[in-house]
Amino acid sequence: MLFFVAVAHGADYGSGSISGTVRCQTQSVANAIVYLNVTGSRWDTTNLWPVVFRQFQSEWTPRIQLGRSGALLVLQNDDPTLHVVTLDLLRGTNQPHRLLTEAMPYAGYQKAFQIEAFREPVLLKASTGNGERAVGYVALLPHSWGALTGADGRFTIGAVPAGAYKIYAWSEAHGTLIRDVKVSSGQATELSLDFPPAKVTATGRQRAD
Repeated sequence: MLFFVAVAHGADYGSGSISGTVRCQTQSVANAIVYLNVTGSRWDTTNLWPVVFRQFQSEWTPRIQLGRSGALLVLQNDDPTLHVVTLDLLRGTNQPHRLLTEAMPYAGYQKAFQIEAFREPVLLKASTGNGERAVGYVALLPHSWGALTGADGRFTIGAVPAGAYKIYAWSEAHGTLIRDVKVSSGQATELSLDFPPAKVTATGRQRAD
C-alpha cells in the first residue's frame, strides 16, 4: 500500500482559521496532532515535503510529526549501529498493517520510499527491533488542514474554507478526540480540545472514556 502515486488536483482554500489548546484536565498536551477530516476533499499536491524518520542515539528525531500523503518517506540512520525498522499503518479501528521492514546497517544510511496518496488521514508508526523500544509516529493528511501542538498545547490551522467540520486531536498518551467545529469566512475560530482523564480499571490499567 505504500508505493503508489496518484494523479490529483489541488485543494480548495479559504480565509478562516481555527486556533485552540489541547488539554487533559489542567495539563497542556504537547505534540498532539490536530486535523480536519474533510469529507470529499480533493487530494492536495502542493507542499509535499519529504517525511524524514531519523534515528539518532537510538531515538526517532522528531518522535511525532505531521506529513502529507503522496510525499517521500525517508529512513535515515545517524547512529554507528544497526537498526531494524518496521513501519506499520494504523487506520481507524483496524489492526496495524505492516508496510515494510528495513535494515539500516550503518551511520549515513538513507533510503527513500514513495508514500501512497491516501485519500483520508492515516497514522504511520515506526519501530526499531533488536531489543530496542524506540517508536515514532507521523500522521499523513491528504490536505494541509492540520497542526502539531507546541509545548503549551496550542495549535493553529489556517486557510480553512467556511463550513462545518469534524476536528480530530490525536495524542500518543490520550488517544483520539473528535469534536464539531464551525468556521466562518475571514474569521478566527477559537476552541478548547479537552481529553477526558484516564480511569483505572479492575485490572489496574488506565483508560479514557
